[in-house]
Amino acid sequence: MITYPFLPKSNRQLQPGQFWAIPLTNGCFACGRVLDVPPASTKNYREFYAGLLDWTDSQPPCFETIVGAQILEHGFMHVKGIIKLGQPIIGCRPLQLDAMVVPLTVESQSWRPNARVFQGYVPIRNSQREEHPLRITIDSSTYQFQTNPTTLPAQAVWGYNVIRVLAEQHFGNAV
Repeated sequence: MITYPFLPKSNRQLQPGQFWAIPLTNGCFACGRVLDVPPASTKNYREFYAGLLDWTDSQPPCFETIVGAQILEHGFMHVKGIIKLGQPIIGCRPLQLDAMVVPLTVESQSWRPNARVFQGYVPIRNSQREEHPLRITIDSSTYQFQTNPTTLPAQAVWGYNVIRVLAEQHFGNAV
């Protein structure tokens, strides 16, 4: 049984649906949420798949206030990203209660043979060329890069402070 609040020391205490406050410079709060954790069979004890919710308020998030808030941004994150915010995991709201599905991603910007589509840590299938956001073609020894914004996003790996920076970009001027 998990007792809230707590500061995680590893991802072994984390489970999908847990959430924490992200303090903003304007005095408001955003909300981070655990979307997935690596399988226990891996030796990966510090990383997890996180989401920034489309939610902000003058008070920290709680079970009732984040109802229906969907994922704005998502990426792999180190537990130190929570610790460095100084904000503990404050609760858990199962993802299913908000019909929240972990987004599909491709493992790289550009396609290569055997590239895969993932849902968090779960490989779903091999990807198709047209699902990758960046296409590289070689024409007469010249590389051409084309982007396609309608594709699946490539997996993102966030540094310790990225979720706070993204929250500031989305909500920093909200009052």
